[in-house]
Amino acid sequence: MNELINLINLNVMNEVCAQEQADELLVLQAVFGSDIRVGEPLPRDGGPPLSVLGIDIGVDIGPVHVRACPRVIPTATPSALPSFASASSVEVPLARDPRRMVDLGGSSEADQTPLPPLTDVGELAATVIHLPPLHLALVLPYDYPLSAPPHFTLHASWLTAAQLSACADELERMWEQSAGSAVLFCWVDWLRHGALELLGLPEQPTITLYPNGLVDAQGANGDAAGDARIVCECADPTSTLEALLRHSWEAEQRVFAHTVHTCPICLDEKPGDACVSGVGGACSHASCRECLVAMVDAAVGSGACDAIRCPVAGCRVPLSARLISQVRVDWGLAGG
Repeated sequence: MNELINLINLNVMNEVCAQEQADELLVLQAVFGSDIRVGEPLPRDGGPPLSVLGIDIGVDIGPVHVRACPRVIPTATPSALPSFASASSVEVPLARDPRRMVDLGGSSEADQTPLPPLTDVGELAATVIHLPPLHLALVLPYDYPLSAPPHFTLHASWLTAAQLSACADELERMWEQSAGSAVLFCWVDWLRHGALELLGLPEQPTITLYPNGLVDAQGANGDAAGDARIVCECADPTSTLEALLRHSWEAEQRVFAHTVHTCPICLDEKPGDACVSGVGGACSHASCRECLVAMVDAAVGSGACDAIRCPVAGCRVPLSARLISQVRVDWGLAGG
């Protein structure tokens, strides 16, 4: 009889948990939309399958200064994870300029200007406007949320292992405080807003990229190097800086395309996807594409190529040859 009662109670608990998980997923999808992705359920012997989902969590701290430490390859690996604090490590030269991987729409001379080193060891740096989202990968046990916490891994390319581990500790603390209740929405909301406060980023918006997120300092990593709850996606700081710049530039283009701009030539308001930004190469002014094409075509047709400059009064920065070529090709005017 006791076994039958226990089985009935277990089935009831499973049904309650399944319903709460479904309700929580509906709320998450309604709030976060395409930022949440549901995977194929994981089969489980003797019980219902486990729910699998991933959530991209955007953060907004404004412009942040990002430094890339020199990539270091250890000559000896005493443990399963590489140690970057070894005295026998060898520094590997960095790429000349991570911005060269990103089409910023500027002049060719600006694209080839190397970034200034920050330190004597050759660190490179750049300002990033939009950081990639954090990623929270989740597997929900069949008895979540009544008696078991979600299983998770927290992913990021621009946080150190110690910072990710501190965030994972806070997520577990939040679960302990609300055990028995759905916690995913609170987790995502905290990662979006509270995590930055915990890490002190709003006050000091400077990020340093380390190989595999491991700081080259005695004891600086704590227990984070072996933390199974985190995934630091920065294998090579230089490549990661390039990826951050590319992501930021693409995000800026999306923002530009969905913003209304006043053309300095026709003075009409035009959507960003009908405009060209950075028309002067070294400036950030925008003009509607139709007016810019007419201006370029008229100047090229009359031979007054020196007059092809930013149309904003007081700026008059020359348009780059690359932008002129792209504009004319886009509108079928390359033949002159």
